[in-house]
Amino acid sequence: MSKFLLFVIIILNTSIAKGESRGYISAALDVYMFDVNSKKVTMNDSTDDFIDCSADGVNKCIKLDGTIIAIPDNIISENVELELKVYSLNEKEKIYAYPILRKINLLSIEHEGYVIHLENSNTHAEEIIFFSKTQGVLMFSNSGNTFISQFRCGLFAPKACEG
Repeated sequence: MSKFLLFVIIILNTSIAKGESRGYISAALDVYMFDVNSKKVTMNDSTDDFIDCSADGVNKCIKLDGTIIAIPDNIISENVELELKVYSLNEKEKIYAYPILRKINLLSIEHEGYVIHLENSNTHAEEIIFFSKTQGVLMFSNSGNTFISQFRCGLFAPKACEG
């Protein structure tokens, strides 16, 4: 990671996420800013709506332009099942989710959570998400780019993260 990118991320991390706004940045300096309350996402300079794709077994799910950021309920529960699960988002679309418990370093800080490999049955798109039970989604992939949270608390973070 270049020193410039690290500097930009650190500067952006000093910003305070207000309410349910969550920001992510890639190595190419593409930025996603999610406003969960209004269901809007700003990608660089354009704003679009995202879809809440919550379904049975997946109460935390956002879909935008074919990208799915989903956290299956069994990962949030007390007894996490580390096995392949299939979830139906609608009649035509399923996601296959496989979580792996990991520790990763983001900006020289070690985080423990789950690397979740998702595959969409409709588009065959694959996503990788890193989810921490205490801080939410800290990293996700989209179209070959990896996005890292600009804030301490990512999407789907518990209320206690804000405090």
